[in-house]
Amino acid sequence: MKNKIISLLLILLLSLSLFGCNNGGNEDTTNTENTHTESTESSQEIAGYDTVDSKVLDFGIDLYKSARLTKGYETLTSDAQRMYYQLIEENIFIISEESEDGIYNLSPVSVKGSTLTEAEIHLIISAFNYDHPQVFWLNNSFSFYTTGGTTYLLLTSSMSASQVTASAGEMKAEIEEIFAGMPGNLSYFDRELYVHDKLAEKCEYADINGEAQGKTDIYTSYGSIVNGEAVCEGYTRGTQLLLSLVGLESYYVYGRGNNELHMWNCVLIQDNWYYLDVTWDDNDDGDTNYDHFNITTEQALLERTIAPLYETLTEEEICGTDEESPVNFNIFVPECDSENMSFYAHNSVTITGIDEENLNVIARAIADAATKQQEAVYLYIDPYYLDYDSAKDSLLSGEYLIFECISRANELLDGVTVNNETVETEESEDLYVLTIFFDYN
Repeated sequence: MKNKIISLLLILLLSLSLFGCNNGGNEDTTNTENTHTESTESSQEIAGYDTVDSKVLDFGIDLYKSARLTKGYETLTSDAQRMYYQLIEENIFIISEESEDGIYNLSPVSVKGSTLTEAEIHLIISAFNYDHPQVFWLNNSFSFYTTGGTTYLLLTSSMSASQVTASAGEMKAEIEEIFAGMPGNLSYFDRELYVHDKLAEKCEYADINGEAQGKTDIYTSYGSIVNGEAVCEGYTRGTQLLLSLVGLESYYVYGRGNNELHMWNCVLIQDNWYYLDVTWDDNDDGDTNYDHFNITTEQALLERTIAPLYETLTEEEICGTDEESPVNFNIFVPECDSENMSFYAHNSVTITGIDEENLNVIARAIADAATKQQEAVYLYIDPYYLDYDSAKDSLLSGEYLIFECISRANELLDGVTVNNETVETEESEDLYVLTIFFDYN
């Protein structure tokens, strides 16, 4: 949220609004049925099913080679787990013709002679979802039974085959529109920035207690990309899909933020992992910030917790009991310890003092931004040299030195000038960044 500063009167009241997320799509809704029914036919031969052409999910763009997402598959530890995963990839396109209350059955998945525990099934489905943000119709609930030495896994869809085909067509059209103005020679950083800004511009946070209540699309990539309405899970899956199409490997991370369930992305760039949270960068006032663009684990943990890894939990914790709900888990949590690709590392100006030299640095940064018609400059208040609050007060109160910097910038400009009567600011104290927004005359 921006704060307005006027040259004769200082109003400095910062309130960064972090978007908490009731991650309803990730609440465990598993319905396990340990019945014993014999399977009679293979999935492709079961009557009453329609098949979706898998090519409907070909969302690739010509500008960049798509990234392969395999981290989920790589977490699986047995041949049986991997075979069930691969069969889900095939059977996700085989959907029953009839539905019950809008829920469609997928063709049963089984590997003859292989049995699974319920915890293993949670892992396999999580691994599949981890690698397939483009699959937007798979429900989170499942049932299973074991008979004759074989486990049969039953998944469901929120759409019929024809609806999947039509929705995939809408998704493809929206993706083509998103990337229509994208240059073909961007760095990985700039591709990520493009996706971040486009999705934040396109999508709004869904009110799960209001009109969005009961909608399943808000938890999917379809919801964020096509409908422009999502909670954190939809933002994250949409981000993951779009990043993969421009060659960036990305996955999701579960945790909690603002005392609610939350989900965000981890992104791999030049052998380093970073955390990216488009949900929390998409402010409710229509502005986009970059406080969660490629941050470190240390920075992330200042305002959120990260769910435990699957292998650290017991079967009861993973599956839940009559007394306790299941624990949300991650299957991969990277160590994010580099700041090289953070937004502010790329775009901020470092301030080491409040003196003539540094005021001129700020002035030149404002002049450069004005020449490029950019709306803001980002000042990194180096904590080694300066106390953040003291530096901020020197610029924004007392003599209002920020207006002196703007006046100096205008002396450097030819033509366009920056309004030196009002500015707006945004503080990112944990990151030691002060953002100055300005208007042009």
